[in-house]
Amino acid sequence: MSQDSVTEMGCLRIIMTRDGYVEEPRKEDISMKRLYRSRTKKMIAGVCGGIAEYFDIDETIVRLGVAFLTVATAIFPGILFYFVAAVIMPESPV
Repeated sequence: MSQDSVTEMGCLRIIMTRDGYVEEPRKEDISMKRLYRSRTKKMIAGVCGGIAEYFDIDETIVRLGVAFLTVATAIFPGILFYFVAAVIMPESPV
């Protein structure tokens, strides 16, 4: 039996061997969280719903924040951000 030390911190797994060598985590050990446009929580393109799903918060809070920032930045930058995000963010595969 090996006397390697295994430390797990969230999705990062560090393996320390007896000689001090640290192995990189394998790709299948790390599950990355991806930002997608929502298919279910959408009103226009699903950008706010996707952001809400990513941060696990209510989509109404995100929509209110985007509406506030859009009004606070003289409308155009907020609308530009939304449509650029709608083009860049992929739609959720599920």
